[in-house]
Amino acid sequence: MWASAADELLSRNWALIELPPSTASAVKQLLLSEAAHFFRSPLFDELKEPPTTEHGAPSYRGTFTNSHRSVLFARLAGDGALPCCAQLPSLDQVCVELHEVGREVLVCLEDRLGMQGSTLHGLLEPQGWCEERASILSLFEYKASVERHHDSACPEHVDYSLVTIIPCAAAPGLEVLDLDCFEWKSPEQGSECCKHAVVLAGEVLEYVTRGRIPATTHRVVNHFQEEPRISCPYLLHAAHKANLARWPGEDGDELLVSAAEFVLKSQLAKKSAVYEQGPDPSSMDVKAANSRQSRD
Repeated sequence: MWASAADELLSRNWALIELPPSTASAVKQLLLSEAAHFFRSPLFDELKEPPTTEHGAPSYRGTFTNSHRSVLFARLAGDGALPCCAQLPSLDQVCVELHEVGREVLVCLEDRLGMQGSTLHGLLEPQGWCEERASILSLFEYKASVERHHDSACPEHVDYSLVTIIPCAAAPGLEVLDLDCFEWKSPEQGSECCKHAVVLAGEVLEYVTRGRIPATTHRVVNHFQEEPRISCPYLLHAAHKANLARWPGEDGDELLVSAAEFVLKSQLAKKSAVYEQGPDPSSMDVKAANSRQSRD
């Protein structure tokens, strides 16, 4: 079912897939029914957390808002999403099922690349993991604005995930840089809301495959003048303590780096696409911060 997605990632570094019916139904309930009420409820503010952790990197837990968008960051723990939110009853199922979609895509990529064993999907937490996972679901509401029609609601960037799965939103705005023709594409245009999803390659996948699958440059452009854009990208991350071995292995490879350290270095090396200002790379010791993050 996901073999074509693997082929598209290898040829143009993004893919358009059809979600399983149960996943599409849960996404539809979340995006078209529950989310709009949640963003306007007192609970949104109650869940708010500082935009950075104690060591200066984005926390990606709870809620955040700025002049362009509002977002809830959620992570799986067992079969449920954290933070718990009674106003979003579909959130748990969406997280669980998008996580499994991402895992299956990684398995197909391993097959297409001729990788041995579980080179990619083995970087995830084992199935049945009960503690908080590294992967993140970001429930976004981008504010509609006629004045900002030609501006980018979210500037071009790459994710530091293995893969990111973005169910198509009712208000199209996602654009990806297609490496097959080196042009910006709008995969949501003409795709069915919630039924289809876009799969992007992340920086960790690029690193592990030695650039065989480059991270997908993408952005959100404000084509949604009359209604907000609500979307729920799921960033499938390697487990914090997973060691990122590059494939294929070569003599003289550097020492293994943990996924947590790789992501933290990426966070500190550039401005976040979510927050208006990123942390100062000179303000902290990366190894000390990684040690603290692994205990979060």
